[in-house]
Amino acid sequence: MPEILRKPIFKAGKTYDGRLISKKQVKEAYENTVAMLDDGYKIPVKLGHEDFNQISKGWLMNLVLDDDTIFADFVDLDMEIYQSFQSGKLPSVSIELRNKVYWKDEKYSNVISAVAMLGIDQPAIQFKSEVSTWFKYHENINEGVNMPEEKSEKFVIEQFEAQKKEIESYKAKIENFEAVIQEKDTLISEQENQIEIFKAKVQEQEKKEFETRKTSLIEKFESEVIAKNRLQPSEKDKVLQTFEALNYDVEKCENIISTYASLPEGVLTKEFASTTESDVQLNKFDKAFGVTEDDKKKYRG
Repeated sequence: MPEILRKPIFKAGKTYDGRLISKKQVKEAYENTVAMLDDGYKIPVKLGHEDFNQISKGWLMNLVLDDDTIFADFVDLDMEIYQSFQSGKLPSVSIELRNKVYWKDEKYSNVISAVAMLGIDQPAIQFKSEVSTWFKYHENINEGVNMPEEKSEKFVIEQFEAQKKEIESYKAKIENFEAVIQEKDTLISEQENQIEIFKAKVQEQEKKEFETRKTSLIEKFESEVIAKNRLQPSEKDKVLQTFEALNYDVEKCENIISTYASLPEGVLTKEFASTTESDVQLNKFDKAFGVTEDDKKKYRG
């Protein structure tokens, strides 16, 4: 079967996007990958990184570390892939590096999981020979890949500054919300105070209106009943107690006044007009205007 021997696939150096691949990282990837290969692990060859076909185009074997570069043999290649490589249509390769791999109850970090043959994508690490390679991080499979110290420190600082700005932004939003809430609370407190003031004014106004109504009814009773000798003065308090029981309701109290005022002058003030007769008259008023026995006890004793 077609094969390509001792092809460089990964090396230390600076990538096109500014990352620095250290010798330590290359050595770690080599040692971990070889350990897994010795334990039966296989590294598939793909046609580009987006090759999701489940059929491998070949296999990567016989890894060798020479100084800062990893070399490998591409074996059992599809004829089409091999011919494209030989004709220069697939001049580059790109490894896929996984940070966490579980294999036969063992956990490995920074392991070469696949290698892609490239023809269109721009390589990141150039070799002196015409053959080049591209080291690529796959975000979806490389969570937690250890970056070199130079890059790591800069990355951490940038992330820290970005998080500081985000926190400051949230703090500003919270302070703004707190200010709005405080403003709303102050407005609600002011409105509650206004309501209490309004209620006090209403109560005061109702009290004044009650006193005015009471005074007016008593004066009318005095002028139209007592002054015109329609009722004995001694019976006045009983009538006023009835007014009290009716809460000085204008219509009901004026009906009582009108009834007494319509009596002949002196009819309830003559000597033969006993208290019993007056009581009978009051009882009629009580019944007519709904004055209960409890009202009588409360206001008349």
